[in-house]
Amino acid sequence: MRILFFILLIIPFTCFSQHKISKEKNILPDTRSTKRNALDVYYPKDTISKKEIFVFIHGGSWKHGDKKQYKFLGRRMAKKGKVAVIVNYKMKHRDYEEMADDCAKAIAWTMNNGSSYGGDTGKIFVSGHSAGGHLAALITLKKEYLALLEINSNPIAGVILIDGFGLNMHSYLCNPNYSDFSKRFHPVFSTDTAKWKEASPYYYISSDSIPFLIMTGEKTYPVIKEQSEEFLKAYKAKGNSAGLIVVKDKGHIGMILQFFNKKNYLYNECIKFMENQK
Repeated sequence: MRILFFILLIIPFTCFSQHKISKEKNILPDTRSTKRNALDVYYPKDTISKKEIFVFIHGGSWKHGDKKQYKFLGRRMAKKGKVAVIVNYKMKHRDYEEMADDCAKAIAWTMNNGSSYGGDTGKIFVSGHSAGGHLAALITLKKEYLALLEINSNPIAGVILIDGFGLNMHSYLCNPNYSDFSKRFHPVFSTDTAKWKEASPYYYISSDSIPFLIMTGEKTYPVIKEQSEEFLKAYKAKGNSAGLIVVKDKGHIGMILQFFNKKNYLYNECIKFMENQK
């Protein structure tokens, strides 16, 4: 993930479409926030018609990453007529619950302020890559995160996972085949198997869950492919709406890097998914 950080910083932006956009950076979601869990907003200058809101949570193994790496994504979504909120969350010496709290605060801020940027706060879509996918799914499905912020009804209209990792942390951390590597996640998820289950979006699937669009790379890590398929099967078995797109020839990092290309077809898939939700 450190390699991804530098790649995203040094690759120059390609040309954009003619639609003009505005941005506002380093917004604090609440009075106790710092720059480490601030957010940036990218939005079309035309704020007359209300637009879907795309909230993105970065990955980085719950250890690395920063919203500034993904300004390309915010700009491109705004160029395509959506309001984009790119989220930071504090990571140093913290567990997953604290990170999820930061992300939930970003959703609460978006619900309360998104209309000021031309956004439709009834159509908030949360997305994340890798560990960001885990956090996006968790705050959507585990109702306590938004309830603690005195949000009575879930404002999230849909979830877009980009090679999301950690949909079933309990299964992953209990698997002896991954034990040598998975120990690196103990500071975030502890060594308590009960907490591993509490950290897993898979165990919060219910029959009234929100639509999901799941994207995985054909050449990504096997555990991501396995858990995405397992999650999809369980999600649809409960009568929920969910779709899976397997992207040919893409590995884990390639799944997010491809969004540098403003013409990448996954932009159309994301927009179609957002616009089709009532």
